[in-house]
Amino acid sequence: MKKHIDSQRGVSLVEALMALLVMAFGMLAVVGVQTTMRSNGDIAKQRSEAVRIAQEAIERWRGYSTLDSTDGRVAYADIQSTDAVNYGPAGSGDGVVDYPTNTVYSLVRTVPDGSPPGMKTLAASVSWVDRERQTQTVQLSTVISQVAPELAGTLGVPAYGTPTRQPQGRQATIPFSAQSIDGNRSVFRPGGAGDSTPAWVFDDVSGMIIQQCRGPSIAAKATVTMADLLDCTPTNALPISGYVRFGTNLDGPALPLRLGVDGASATCLDDSPVIADPTRNYVSYVCAVTLSGSPAVWSGRPRITLCADAASCQAVTGGNLILSVGAGSQTYTECRFRPHPADGYANLQTPLANQNLALVQQGSACPSGSD
Repeated sequence: MKKHIDSQRGVSLVEALMALLVMAFGMLAVVGVQTTMRSNGDIAKQRSEAVRIAQEAIERWRGYSTLDSTDGRVAYADIQSTDAVNYGPAGSGDGVVDYPTNTVYSLVRTVPDGSPPGMKTLAASVSWVDRERQTQTVQLSTVISQVAPELAGTLGVPAYGTPTRQPQGRQATIPFSAQSIDGNRSVFRPGGAGDSTPAWVFDDVSGMIIQQCRGPSIAAKATVTMADLLDCTPTNALPISGYVRFGTNLDGPALPLRLGVDGASATCLDDSPVIADPTRNYVSYVCAVTLSGSPAVWSGRPRITLCADAASCQAVTGGNLILSVGAGSQTYTECRFRPHPADGYANLQTPLANQNLALVQQGSACPSGSD
Protein backbone atom coordinates (compact mmCIF):
# COMPACT_ATOMS: atom_id res chain seq x y z
CA MET A 1 0.00 0.00 0.00
CA LYS A 2 1.46 3.28 -1.07
CA LYS A 3 1.47 6.38 1.16
CA HIS A 4 0.87 9.84 -0.38
CA ILE A 5 3.00 12.63 1.01
CA ASP A 6 1.31 16.10 1.01
CA SER A 7 3.25 18.73 -0.95
CA GLN A 8 5.04 21.38 1.16
CA ARG A 9 4.09 25.04 0.53
CA GLY A 10 5.96 28.24 1.70
CA VAL A 11 8.19 31.19 0.71
CA SER A 12 11.47 30.55 -0.89
CA LEU A 13 14.60 32.36 0.18
CA VAL A 14 14.80 34.24 -3.12
CA GLU A 15 11.32 35.67 -2.72
CA ALA A 16 12.06 36.82 0.83
CA LEU A 17 15.20 38.58 -0.31
CA MET A 18 13.35 40.36 -3.11
CA ALA A 19 10.73 41.60 -0.66
CA LEU A 20 13.41 42.92 1.66
CA LEU A 21 15.11 44.63 -1.28
CA VAL A 22 11.92 46.41 -2.34
CA MET A 23 11.28 47.50 1.24
CA ALA A 24 14.80 48.82 1.54
CA PHE A 25 14.39 50.97 -1.58
CA GLY A 26 11.11 52.33 -0.20
CA MET A 27 12.72 53.19 3.12
CA LEU A 28 15.58 54.93 1.34
CA ALA A 29 13.07 57.05 -0.60
CA VAL A 30 11.28 57.99 2.65
CA VAL A 31 14.58 58.91 4.26
CA GLY A 32 15.48 61.04 1.21
CA VAL A 33 12.17 62.88 1.38
CA GLN A 34 12.62 63.50 5.09
CA THR A 35 16.15 64.74 4.52
CA THR A 36 14.96 67.13 1.78
CA MET A 37 12.10 68.40 3.96
CA ARG A 38 14.45 68.95 6.88
CA SER A 39 16.90 70.82 4.63
CA ASN A 40 14.14 72.97 3.16
CA GLY A 41 12.73 73.69 6.61
CA ASP A 42 16.17 74.64 7.85
CA ILE A 43 16.71 77.00 4.89
CA ALA A 44 13.29 78.56 5.48
CA LYS A 45 14.18 79.17 9.13
CA GLN A 46 17.55 80.64 8.15
CA ARG A 47 15.90 82.84 5.52
CA SER A 48 13.43 84.25 8.06
CA GLU A 49 16.32 85.02 10.41
CA ALA A 50 18.19 86.73 7.57
CA VAL A 51 15.12 88.85 6.68
CA ARG A 52 14.79 89.88 10.34
CA ILE A 53 18.45 90.95 10.48
CA ALA A 54 18.08 92.97 7.25
CA GLN A 55 14.85 94.63 8.47
CA GLU A 56 16.42 95.57 11.81
CA ALA A 57 19.41 97.09 10.00
CA ILE A 58 17.13 99.20 7.77
CA GLU A 59 14.84 100.31 10.59
CA ARG A 60 17.81 101.20 12.79
CA TRP A 61 18.90 103.75 10.21
CA ARG A 62 15.38 104.80 9.30
CA GLY A 63 14.88 105.74 12.95
CA TYR A 64 17.66 108.36 12.95
CA SER A 65 17.24 110.97 15.68
CA THR A 66 19.35 113.78 14.20
CA LEU A 67 20.43 114.95 10.77
CA ASP A 68 24.09 115.71 11.50
CA SER A 69 26.58 113.21 12.91
CA THR A 70 26.41 113.22 16.72
CA ASP A 71 28.20 110.94 19.18
CA GLY A 72 25.90 108.36 20.71
CA ARG A 73 23.02 109.05 18.28
CA VAL A 74 21.91 107.60 14.95
CA ALA A 75 22.20 110.39 12.36
CA TYR A 76 20.99 110.75 8.80
CA ALA A 77 24.51 111.78 7.77
CA ASP A 78 25.81 108.38 8.99
CA ILE A 79 23.69 106.45 6.48
CA GLN A 80 26.43 105.18 4.18
CA SER A 81 27.94 101.95 2.91
CA THR A 82 29.47 99.73 5.63
CA ASP A 83 31.73 96.70 5.82
CA ALA A 84 30.30 93.24 6.53
CA VAL A 85 29.02 92.57 10.06
CA ASN A 86 28.64 88.94 11.20
CA TYR A 87 25.67 87.71 13.23
CA GLY A 88 25.52 84.31 14.90
CA PRO A 89 26.03 82.40 18.16
CA ALA A 90 28.14 84.01 20.86
CA GLY A 91 31.76 84.30 19.79
CA SER A 92 31.01 83.93 16.08
CA GLY A 93 31.10 87.56 15.08
CA ASP A 94 30.22 91.17 15.80
CA GLY A 95 26.52 90.61 16.45
CA VAL A 96 24.78 87.89 18.42
CA VAL A 97 21.29 86.66 17.57
CA ASP A 98 18.81 86.34 20.42
CA TYR A 99 18.00 82.66 19.85
CA PRO A 100 19.95 79.49 18.89
CA THR A 101 21.10 79.34 15.27
CA ASN A 102 23.21 76.91 13.32
CA THR A 103 24.96 79.31 10.98
CA VAL A 104 26.60 82.72 10.80
CA TYR A 105 25.02 85.59 8.85
CA SER A 106 26.99 88.34 7.12
CA LEU A 107 25.25 91.74 6.84
CA VAL A 108 26.42 94.35 4.32
CA ARG A 109 24.68 97.75 4.02
CA THR A 110 25.13 99.67 0.78
CA VAL A 111 24.15 103.26 -0.09
CA PRO A 112 24.68 103.72 -3.84
CA ASP A 113 25.35 107.09 -5.44
CA GLY A 114 22.71 108.81 -7.55
CA SER A 115 19.85 108.86 -5.03
CA PRO A 116 17.14 111.53 -5.52
CA PRO A 117 17.82 114.87 -3.77
CA GLY A 118 16.95 114.78 -0.08
CA MET A 119 16.88 110.97 -0.05
CA LYS A 120 19.21 108.02 0.34
CA THR A 121 18.71 104.56 -1.14
CA LEU A 122 19.71 101.83 1.31
CA ALA A 123 20.23 98.16 0.42
CA ALA A 124 20.78 95.58 3.19
CA SER A 125 22.19 92.24 2.01
CA VAL A 126 22.43 89.21 4.34
CA SER A 127 24.28 86.04 3.23
CA TRP A 128 24.96 82.68 4.93
CA VAL A 129 26.02 79.08 4.14
CA ASP A 130 23.30 76.42 4.48
CA ARG A 131 23.60 72.71 5.40
CA GLU A 132 24.43 71.85 1.80
CA ARG A 133 27.30 74.33 1.93
CA GLN A 134 25.50 76.51 -0.58
CA THR A 135 25.62 80.30 -0.17
CA GLN A 136 22.18 81.84 0.31
CA THR A 137 21.40 85.58 0.13
CA VAL A 138 18.51 87.87 1.11
CA GLN A 139 18.47 91.52 0.05
CA LEU A 140 16.07 94.31 1.09
CA SER A 141 16.14 97.90 -0.16
CA THR A 142 14.36 101.13 0.75
CA VAL A 143 14.56 104.90 0.38
CA ILE A 144 15.06 107.08 3.47
CA SER A 145 14.02 110.74 3.29
CA GLN A 146 15.97 113.57 4.88
CA VAL A 147 13.38 115.03 7.25
CA ALA A 148 14.15 116.72 10.56
CA PRO A 149 13.08 114.20 13.24
CA GLU A 150 11.37 116.91 15.29
CA LEU A 151 8.91 117.38 12.42
CA ALA A 152 7.87 113.73 12.44
CA GLY A 153 5.80 114.33 15.55
CA THR A 154 3.40 116.49 13.54
CA LEU A 155 2.04 113.29 11.96
CA GLY A 156 0.52 112.37 15.32
CA VAL A 157 -0.86 115.81 16.12
CA PRO A 158 -4.53 116.43 15.31
CA ALA A 159 -5.08 118.96 12.52
CA TYR A 160 -6.87 121.81 14.23
CA GLY A 161 -8.16 124.73 12.21
CA THR A 162 -7.90 125.05 8.45
CA PRO A 163 -4.99 125.64 6.05
CA THR A 164 -6.95 128.55 4.53
CA ARG A 165 -6.85 131.92 6.26
CA GLN A 166 -10.18 132.87 7.76
CA PRO A 167 -10.68 136.66 7.56
CA GLN A 168 -12.44 137.95 10.68
CA GLY A 169 -12.55 134.39 12.03
CA ARG A 170 -15.16 133.08 9.58
CA GLN A 171 -15.37 130.96 6.44
CA ALA A 172 -13.21 132.49 3.72
CA THR A 173 -15.96 132.56 1.07
CA ILE A 174 -18.12 134.95 3.14
CA PRO A 175 -17.79 138.49 1.67
CA PHE A 176 -15.31 140.52 3.69
CA SER A 177 -17.77 143.40 3.98
CA ALA A 178 -20.39 141.20 5.68
CA GLN A 179 -21.14 142.39 9.21
CA SER A 180 -21.02 140.11 12.22
CA ILE A 181 -24.38 139.71 13.97
CA ASP A 182 -23.86 137.54 17.03
CA GLY A 183 -20.42 135.94 16.66
CA ASN A 184 -21.82 132.92 14.80
CA ARG A 185 -23.53 134.61 11.85
CA SER A 186 -22.83 137.47 9.47
CA VAL A 187 -25.15 139.53 7.26
CA PHE A 188 -24.24 140.86 3.79
CA ARG A 189 -25.81 143.48 1.53
CA PRO A 190 -23.96 145.15 -1.38
CA GLY A 191 -22.67 148.61 -0.65
CA GLY A 192 -25.08 151.39 -1.54
CA ALA A 193 -28.09 149.08 -1.91
CA GLY A 194 -31.44 150.34 -0.71
CA ASP A 195 -33.79 148.79 1.80
CA SER A 196 -35.52 146.78 -0.95
CA THR A 197 -32.37 144.86 -1.80
CA PRO A 198 -32.29 141.46 -0.05
CA ALA A 199 -29.61 140.71 2.52
CA TRP A 200 -28.19 137.28 3.28
CA VAL A 201 -27.27 135.76 6.60
CA PHE A 202 -24.22 133.46 6.53
CA ASP A 203 -23.22 130.74 8.95
CA ASP A 204 -19.68 131.78 9.90
CA VAL A 205 -18.40 128.18 10.12
CA SER A 206 -19.84 126.52 7.02
CA GLY A 207 -20.26 129.59 4.81
CA MET A 208 -23.84 128.51 4.02
CA ILE A 209 -26.54 131.12 3.45
CA ILE A 210 -29.11 130.20 6.09
CA GLN A 211 -31.53 133.17 5.84
CA GLN A 212 -32.70 135.71 3.28
CA CYS A 213 -33.73 139.01 4.80
CA ARG A 214 -35.22 142.40 4.03
CA GLY A 215 -35.15 145.49 6.19
CA PRO A 216 -33.28 148.72 6.90
CA SER A 217 -29.59 149.09 6.25
CA ILE A 218 -27.48 147.14 8.70
CA ALA A 219 -25.89 149.18 11.48
CA ALA A 220 -22.26 148.44 12.29
CA LYS A 221 -22.83 147.26 15.85
CA ALA A 222 -21.41 144.14 17.44
CA THR A 223 -24.56 143.70 19.55
CA VAL A 224 -27.06 143.83 16.65
CA THR A 225 -29.62 141.01 16.71
CA MET A 226 -31.69 139.74 13.80
CA ALA A 227 -34.96 140.85 15.39
CA ASP A 228 -33.68 144.42 15.70
CA LEU A 229 -33.22 145.14 12.02
CA LEU A 230 -34.31 142.41 9.64
CA ASP A 231 -37.31 140.44 8.46
CA CYS A 232 -35.82 137.04 7.58
CA THR A 233 -36.96 133.70 6.22
CA PRO A 234 -34.93 130.45 6.40
CA THR A 235 -33.21 129.19 3.25
CA ASN A 236 -30.65 126.62 2.24
CA ALA A 237 -28.25 128.13 -0.30
CA LEU A 238 -24.57 128.25 -1.19
CA PRO A 239 -22.69 131.42 -2.16
CA ILE A 240 -20.73 131.91 -5.37
CA SER A 241 -18.56 135.00 -5.46
CA GLY A 242 -16.02 136.55 -7.77
CA TYR A 243 -15.13 139.50 -9.98
CA VAL A 244 -15.84 140.57 -13.53
CA ARG A 245 -13.07 142.49 -15.32
CA PHE A 246 -13.29 144.26 -18.67
CA GLY A 247 -11.06 144.36 -21.74
CA THR A 248 -8.21 142.21 -23.01
CA ASN A 249 -5.83 143.93 -20.57
CA LEU A 250 -8.45 143.90 -17.79
CA ASP A 251 -8.36 147.69 -17.63
CA GLY A 252 -11.55 148.56 -19.51
CA PRO A 253 -14.39 150.60 -17.96
CA ALA A 254 -16.88 148.81 -15.73
CA LEU A 255 -20.15 148.10 -17.55
CA PRO A 256 -23.68 147.68 -16.20
CA LEU A 257 -24.47 143.96 -16.00
CA ARG A 258 -26.42 141.31 -14.18
CA LEU A 259 -25.20 137.92 -12.95
CA GLY A 260 -27.11 134.65 -12.96
CA VAL A 261 -26.55 130.89 -12.75
CA ASP A 262 -27.56 128.64 -15.64
CA GLY A 263 -29.12 125.36 -14.54
CA ALA A 264 -29.95 126.41 -10.97
CA SER A 265 -32.19 128.78 -9.04
CA ALA A 266 -30.09 131.70 -7.83
CA THR A 267 -30.29 135.29 -6.64
CA CYS A 268 -27.24 137.39 -7.51
CA LEU A 269 -26.14 140.74 -6.09
CA ASP A 270 -23.44 142.91 -7.66
CA ASP A 271 -22.06 146.44 -7.52
CA SER A 272 -22.06 147.15 -11.26
CA PRO A 273 -22.62 150.80 -12.27
CA VAL A 274 -25.84 152.16 -13.78
CA ILE A 275 -23.89 153.37 -16.83
CA ALA A 276 -20.38 152.59 -18.07
CA ASP A 277 -17.92 153.89 -15.49
CA PRO A 278 -14.37 154.64 -16.78
CA THR A 279 -13.12 155.13 -13.22
CA ARG A 280 -13.61 151.44 -12.44
CA ASN A 281 -12.42 148.29 -14.22
CA TYR A 282 -14.14 145.53 -12.24
CA VAL A 283 -17.48 144.50 -10.77
CA SER A 284 -17.81 142.24 -7.73
CA TYR A 285 -20.71 139.82 -7.34
CA VAL A 286 -22.17 137.23 -4.97
CA CYS A 287 -24.87 134.71 -5.90
CA ALA A 288 -27.02 132.64 -3.54
CA VAL A 289 -27.68 129.31 -5.29
CA THR A 290 -30.57 127.31 -3.86
CA LEU A 291 -29.81 123.66 -3.08
CA SER A 292 -32.17 120.85 -3.98
CA GLY A 293 -32.41 117.07 -3.76
CA SER A 294 -31.03 114.63 -1.23
CA PRO A 295 -28.24 115.19 -0.54
CA ALA A 296 -28.79 118.91 -1.16
CA VAL A 297 -26.67 119.96 -4.19
CA TRP A 298 -26.72 122.25 -7.22
CA SER A 299 -25.38 122.02 -10.75
CA GLY A 300 -24.77 124.77 -13.31
CA ARG A 301 -22.47 127.68 -14.10
CA PRO A 302 -22.40 131.46 -13.51
CA ARG A 303 -23.29 133.63 -16.49
CA ILE A 304 -23.20 137.34 -17.32
CA THR A 305 -25.92 139.43 -18.94
CA LEU A 306 -25.01 142.95 -20.04
CA CYS A 307 -27.46 145.81 -19.55
CA ALA A 308 -28.13 148.83 -21.74
CA ASP A 309 -29.37 150.65 -18.65
CA ALA A 310 -30.27 149.91 -15.05
CA ALA A 311 -33.66 148.46 -15.98
CA SER A 312 -33.14 146.17 -18.99
CA CYS A 313 -30.61 143.47 -19.79
CA GLN A 314 -30.05 141.70 -23.09
CA ALA A 315 -30.06 137.89 -23.25
CA VAL A 316 -27.08 135.68 -24.00
CA THR A 317 -26.97 134.85 -27.72
CA GLY A 318 -24.77 132.08 -29.07
CA GLY A 319 -22.24 132.45 -26.29
CA ASN A 320 -21.85 136.19 -26.92
CA LEU A 321 -23.29 139.11 -24.98
CA ILE A 322 -24.93 142.03 -26.75
CA LEU A 323 -24.85 145.50 -25.26
CA SER A 324 -26.81 148.32 -26.92
CA VAL A 325 -25.23 151.70 -26.46
CA GLY A 326 -27.24 154.61 -27.90
CA ALA A 327 -28.06 154.09 -31.56
CA GLY A 328 -25.33 151.52 -32.06
CA SER A 329 -24.50 148.20 -30.47
CA GLN A 330 -21.37 146.41 -29.34
CA THR A 331 -20.96 142.66 -28.94
CA TYR A 332 -18.90 141.20 -26.11
CA THR A 333 -17.51 137.76 -25.40
CA GLU A 334 -17.40 136.17 -21.96
CA CYS A 335 -14.04 134.79 -20.84
CA ARG A 336 -13.87 132.29 -18.00
CA PHE A 337 -10.94 131.98 -15.63
CA ARG A 338 -9.98 128.73 -13.96
CA PRO A 339 -10.99 127.00 -11.73
CA HIS A 340 -14.35 127.65 -13.38
CA PRO A 341 -15.02 124.69 -15.76
CA ALA A 342 -16.25 125.49 -19.26
CA ASP A 343 -19.30 123.23 -19.02
CA GLY A 344 -20.26 124.12 -15.44
CA TYR A 345 -20.24 122.42 -12.07
CA ALA A 346 -22.07 119.25 -11.08
CA ASN A 347 -23.52 118.28 -7.68
CA LEU A 348 -21.74 120.92 -5.59
CA GLN A 349 -22.14 121.01 -1.82
CA THR A 350 -19.57 123.66 -0.85
CA PRO A 351 -19.28 127.45 -1.30
CA LEU A 352 -17.23 128.81 -4.22
CA ALA A 353 -15.02 131.88 -4.32
CA ASN A 354 -12.86 133.49 -7.02
CA GLN A 355 -15.25 132.54 -9.82
CA ASN A 356 -13.80 135.28 -11.95
CA LEU A 357 -14.90 136.32 -15.43
CA ALA A 358 -13.85 138.87 -18.04
CA LEU A 359 -15.67 140.64 -20.87
CA VAL A 360 -13.89 141.61 -24.09
CA GLN A 361 -15.24 143.03 -27.33
CA GLN A 362 -15.99 140.36 -29.90
CA GLY A 363 -12.95 139.68 -32.06
CA SER A 364 -10.50 140.42 -29.24
CA ALA A 365 -8.56 137.66 -27.52
CA CYS A 366 -9.45 136.64 -24.00
CA PRO A 367 -6.92 137.66 -21.32
CA SER A 368 -4.10 135.25 -20.52
CA GLY A 369 -5.21 132.50 -18.14
CA SER A 370 -8.82 132.48 -19.32
CA ASP A 371 -10.71 130.48 -21.91
